[in-house]
Amino acid sequence: RRVAGDSSPPHGGGRRPTTTPSPSPTPPRALASPPSLDTPLAPHPELLVGTLANGLRYVILPNETPPGRFEAHLEVHAGSVDERPDQQGLAHVVEHVTFLGSRRREGLLGTGARSNAYTDFHHTVFHVHAPLASSSAPGSPAMLPQVLAALAEIAFDPELLPARLEKERAAVLAEAQMMNTIEYRVDCQLLKWLHGENALGERFPIGLPDQVRRWQRADLLEFWSHWYWPGNATLYLVGDLGGDPASAAAAVEAAFGRVPAGR
Repeated sequence: RRVAGDSSPPHGGGRRPTTTPSPSPTPPRALASPPSLDTPLAPHPELLVGTLANGLRYVILPNETPPGRFEAHLEVHAGSVDERPDQQGLAHVVEHVTFLGSRRREGLLGTGARSNAYTDFHHTVFHVHAPLASSSAPGSPAMLPQVLAALAEIAFDPELLPARLEKERAAVLAEAQMMNTIEYRVDCQLLKWLHGENALGERFPIGLPDQVRRWQRADLLEFWSHWYWPGNATLYLVGDLGGDPASAAAAVEAAFGRVPAGR
């Protein structure tokens, strides 16, 4: 029975609604085969890599952001895993004494530059973040030569003064006490289990306080002489270098080219 006013056709009557045929499914696009792990990555087109006659490797990459600033990182390829059993923590102490004992590094104070250093399992890194010039005044001296000269002195011409050693000995012992938390102890135990077959499980950069307390200048000199040489280091320069990367490479040569090749 139909209700008055209902204009729909009776059940089973009238024309059947037309349907639009579904489009044919698009066949899946073939996935490109992933590159082989043996395929070398294409180098950055502006990257400049070179090696000085004494073996120091340098990597230069222009980058205009932020404008008017650059970074220089000098990596010495030696860290806590390179220590002998009687040298645990010596890489860290040498880092402190060479970095904070540099007079050229002190000369960077007040120029707008920031500098620091750290020691890890595999390397020791000294880095400086600096403006292109020491001030915005016209004719202000360029900072790149000054920064590179400071890094060259830190790594390859340190004084290793006994007075500086005593200051940094106290600083390292205080740092070790500050780090000695339950979280740090758990991390050390975990690394011992994960790396029981190599030095990573027993050569923590902070070292052993009992050994740190007894080292003398001769101990630092022995470690520095063995590991701190140009062929065992890499310099990284990134930033707004104010010109052609080749000019930055010339500044690297001027600052580091005089360093003897090594031992």
